[in-house]
Amino acid sequence: MIGSTVLVSLDRSLVAYDVASGQQLWTLPLAFDGTDPVLPLVVDTEVVVATDTQTLERVDLRTGRRRWQTRIGGVATCSALTSPVANSSHLLVVSHSRCNEPAIDPAQLVAISLVEGTIAWQRPVAGTGQGEVHVSPAVNDTVVVVGGVGDRRRPVSDTYTAYEAGTGALRWTAQFDRDPANIPLWISQAPRLYENAVVVVQVATVLTDIARPAGLDVATGRVLWLSSIGNEVLIGDTLVGLDRVRDSPQQPLAAIGIDVLTGTTRWRDGSLRAFWPLEASSPAALVSDRFVVLDPRSGTHRMDVPLNDVPTNRPLYRRGFVLDGGKAVTVTSTPQTNVTTASTSIQTRDLDRGTTLAAFDEPGFAPTFKFGGDLLVAVLARGPNEQSVIVAYRITRE
Repeated sequence: MIGSTVLVSLDRSLVAYDVASGQQLWTLPLAFDGTDPVLPLVVDTEVVVATDTQTLERVDLRTGRRRWQTRIGGVATCSALTSPVANSSHLLVVSHSRCNEPAIDPAQLVAISLVEGTIAWQRPVAGTGQGEVHVSPAVNDTVVVVGGVGDRRRPVSDTYTAYEAGTGALRWTAQFDRDPANIPLWISQAPRLYENAVVVVQVATVLTDIARPAGLDVATGRVLWLSSIGNEVLIGDTLVGLDRVRDSPQQPLAAIGIDVLTGTTRWRDGSLRAFWPLEASSPAALVSDRFVVLDPRSGTHRMDVPLNDVPTNRPLYRRGFVLDGGKAVTVTSTPQTNVTTASTSIQTRDLDRGTTLAAFDEPGFAPTFKFGGDLLVAVLARGPNEQSVIVAYRITRE
């Protein structure tokens, strides 16, 4: 949600709605060719989106009128683009292979002028033996960091590469050999930059069912720390996640916060176990059968209330969000007759009192949300052969 406009991806189209009235403003067709959809990037009053597997467009947010269109050459017949990211002057995107067979050429990191849409520079991504990268790069006005996937026909390594943001000059590469049991593991967490000091990347060097974060020096690529946490988000200077170290595989994971500069533990809360994934909001929100809001640096609880919508069967999806103005939102999707149909419960609470401000129940699975002021917009997938719907709620009243 941006100002008076909300963007949603529906049925292979990017659709813009007026927030106040719900009126559809414009529709832009998107072609995915069987690949994952590329998330749009909002820049000022405009949006950059991939309209096919190798084309980026910048359009006016209110009218949908095209400002520029740029075609990027693919590295293979089944090439795709990562979701775009941007700094103050350039748009950064990677063209990489999503083929079953290795690509002939490595993935390409491309910098595009935000103003003109022209390609400023283009560089091959080190370590992409199949022409493939993990996810979108991380970028600020100084550096770009991207992770490449090794050739899966041989023992796999993950290679992170840093480039100068202005020129594309190579700064450093850092390589991590995977544990053999983790070769099929797909790394879906993008690198995260903390100021110009640390970049947090994902590594699969330990036998595990997930990749774990490591901190690299932004200037040199030197490994500063390796952690044992997962499902983590970077909130300020603290990584808040779930501790993977436990006495037995049956023991639930405990919430933990670590210093992003050193990797040292700031707090660990053994009472917060089996919590669902966290959101990058401040303060941190954790959700399981309770909704807990805590200070990310100290672990101090700001709110801890039970959820009264806990189903007897396991939820398909549960997330917590902390909003401006002292509000907190929980969203739970639970299965009905099978995993393809679900019902969604949305609750908003007052952070100071813990009281319920509003509650809504809708049929359908709701993985997508937009927030703005007093409005929550959800996209609900109703089931097989049914169209998705977009619904707006006022979150401070029933």
